[in-house]
This record gives sequence, C-alpha cells and structure tokens, in this order.
Amino acid sequence: MKAVLSAIISAGGPVTLAELCEHPRLSGSCDKATVYRMLTRLHEKRVLRKIGLHDRSARFVLQHGDHHHDYMVCTECGRIEALDLACPVEALEKEVSKRSGFTGIYHELEFFGRCPACA
Repeated sequence: MKAVLSAIISAGGPVTLAELCEHPRLSGSCDKATVYRMLTRLHEKRVLRKIGLHDRSARFVLQHGDHHHDYMVCTECGRIEALDLACPVEALEKEVSKRSGFTGIYHELEFFGRCPACA
C-alpha cells in the first residue's frame, strides 16, 4: 500500500493504473490486479480521488484532507489539469448540508473539453 501511495505522490498528478504499474517502485513487485485492488480500497476510504474519462479509463490522484481540486479534462488527448480557481460549489455544499442535515458532504467536479493543443 505504501508503495502505491508513494508512486502516486511522485507522479505529481492524476495517474492511470497502467502508469502506476510501470512505475519503478511497483514494476515487478505487484501485478495489475493487486494494484487495482489497492486503488479501489484507497478510493473507498477517500484517500484517493478517481477521475473518470470519456473513454471509460480512470486516473487516480491523492486527496488532501478537506482541500480538493477541480479538474479540466481534454476529451481528445486525455490531458488533465487542476483548476486554479476558488471552487464555487463549496458554498453550495454548505447550504445543502445545512438544509438537508447531511454531514460529510463532498463533491467532485470535472470540466470536459479540448485543450489548447487539441483545439
């Protein structure tokens, strides 16, 4: 588990299962199914965020406590960039929690389009 987290941290951004399996810290020591099971567990525990792409592949990125990033995803090349903007949905989360009584509310927001290189 530590090796998977270490590989994700060293990747510096969203990474696919295939990219993780090729990482020097995991290559040869874990098979793809084992890495996938670890990613699934870490995602279920909200340690990782899973970003789904239109081609049904996924990338995983480390969650940072209550702080999160929203992302832009290129539908042509799959490039993913974190938005460097204040998240407008956080205020809505608080309002939804207040009105509904739900706690632990969170969201995941991705915008899809073509990056400048693909446009």
